[in-house]
Amino acid sequence: MPQLDSLRTLAVLGVLVAHNWNPEKLPWILAGVSWGDLGVRLFYVLSGYLITRILLGCRALAETRTQRGSFLIRQFYARRFLRIFPIYYVVVGLALVVNVSPAREMWPWLVSDTTNLYVALYGHWVGRLGHFWSLAVEEQFYLAWPWVVLFAPRRWLGPVIAAAICLAPLYRLFALIRFPQDFASGELARDALTLGSLDSLGAGALLALAIDGGLGNRSARWSASRVLLPIAGSVYVLSLLIYQYLHVTMAHIIVGNLAASGLFYWLVSAASRGFGGPVGHVMKLKPFVYLGKISYGIYVYHPFPPALLALAFARLGVGYEQSGPVNFALSTLLTVAVAAASWRFFERPINGLKRHFRYAPSARVAALARASADTTLSV
Repeated sequence: MPQLDSLRTLAVLGVLVAHNWNPEKLPWILAGVSWGDLGVRLFYVLSGYLITRILLGCRALAETRTQRGSFLIRQFYARRFLRIFPIYYVVVGLALVVNVSPAREMWPWLVSDTTNLYVALYGHWVGRLGHFWSLAVEEQFYLAWPWVVLFAPRRWLGPVIAAAICLAPLYRLFALIRFPQDFASGELARDALTLGSLDSLGAGALLALAIDGGLGNRSARWSASRVLLPIAGSVYVLSLLIYQYLHVTMAHIIVGNLAASGLFYWLVSAASRGFGGPVGHVMKLKPFVYLGKISYGIYVYHPFPPALLALAFARLGVGYEQSGPVNFALSTLLTVAVAAASWRFFERPINGLKRHFRYAPSARVAALARASADTTLSV
């Protein structure tokens, strides 16, 4: 499903626009779009979808007694560790060595990958390390979700996912009421804690369950295109207009983010099948797919190039603004170069170690993939 890598490119592009440009200078309603938040939510829907498909494949192995559930849990965590933590801890270690503020003050939170809890508890973002909050949310989701998918009765999976999707906007409403908008921790509590992102993670999980279960690929995608897309799109645009012109944030935060998750449900569903026409042609372009492949590195490294560029220009006696189109272009090029080198010489060799942590013998995995059209078991 190469077009899913292209969606990762779109997701990380939204984050780069938000952090390295100045979205408020964009024209008309585009200035009110939270590009970074949309990028992170698209990442979450993708993660919820792919991880749930993997776990449903593992459940099939457990139900056929090919492997024990405890063994599959161990393999899952080993594979996630190999993919996520090596460059994470390299960056954290470098931040501690060179004293990137406030790394040394919050090192226990960084080492335990609980930056989102620190942000919510202390009520402020943490500079160039703030983007780690979203990685912490994903890791906390990974800690709990495999146990649910592998060991809960199958009939419970749908209701559990639906409850998680409903819980997220209710939690965001609670955070807005409990913490007034003019109090910093109100915004941070609703955004940084895992509860506030369960609708996006749950949307991806629901898509995986819909395709794997009784709905089947065609019905799941038909409902996404004919029902969910127009409703979610209309609600999101309406909430954005209310926020932009009436300055009412509640609807956009509570309902708009839920609608965005619905839009990305449709987008991931369509991309997993494959867009056709000009859109499909663009999403299959090798550079676009490659950027999605290295998007995790892009995300991890992206806050630091602007500071390095500013330092380099200062040495030359030239002023440098760490926002705007020039910074976006230069920082993006430098970030992609670093991420490409990281993938080639560091991440990919470590990722290759996953061959020691297969969920099942290769022949068995291939047979299950052919039987269920699930190509994610060996991911």
